[in-house]
Amino acid sequence: NQTGAYKFRVTNGGSAGVTGVVVQVPLPEGLTFAHASDGGQAAGGTSVVRWNVTEIPAGQTKELSLACVGAKIGDFHLEPEVLVGQRQVALGKISTSIRGVAALSVEVADVADPVEVNGETIYEIHVVNQGTMTVTGVVVTCTVPEEVEA
Repeated sequence: NQTGAYKFRVTNGGSAGVTGVVVQVPLPEGLTFAHASDGGQAAGGTSVVRWNVTEIPAGQTKELSLACVGAKIGDFHLEPEVLVGQRQVALGKISTSIRGVAALSVEVADVADPVEVNGETIYEIHVVNQGTMTVTGVVVTCTVPEEVEA
């Protein structure tokens, strides 16, 4: 699970300061709240992260940040909204994609050890994908040294 960071800028383009600003971001299924700047919280265990911004002076910008953990692979859309009082004054959209990675490991082991001269043994080859993405078309090739009869 990887953490993704998001930054939101809320600008007061007006000629007077604004108080009682609330910024909230509903998190889609598959993203979980990790932490936020400026006291942002996922209130009551909900999937909505909320900041109560005391004031944004005229012509100023408030920057907020959010970190989420991607719990599954997919495309996700965050739609932050800015409220003043109970009225929505701005809405945004941020899209992010979480992709998996393949992490193959190979282990080769002989079943009987040690092997006598002119003796026979069996080798086991284990290929494991420890990643988060399915892998197809894997081909395993084993080269046997000249000194060994296959």
